Amino acid sequence: MYTLKTLILVLIVIIFSVTELRAEEISLKQLRQLNEEGEQSFNIADYPTALKKFEQGLNLSYQTKN
Repeated sequence: MYTLKTLILVLIVIIFSVTELRAEEISLKQLRQLNEEGEQSFNIADYPTALKKFEQGLNLSYQTKN
């Protein structure tokens, strides 16, 4: 299941880069996706994955200053 989530995240990034969205739009979409995945993981008590997703979102937020 973890590899499926990773694959989905990678595919989302590829799709956004192909459609040539601005970096700002990509960042917001990635932040939303990471937050959603974190919430889903938290809701099913997969706390290590939830923490990882929330930390990834936080790091991305710091990088893009959102």
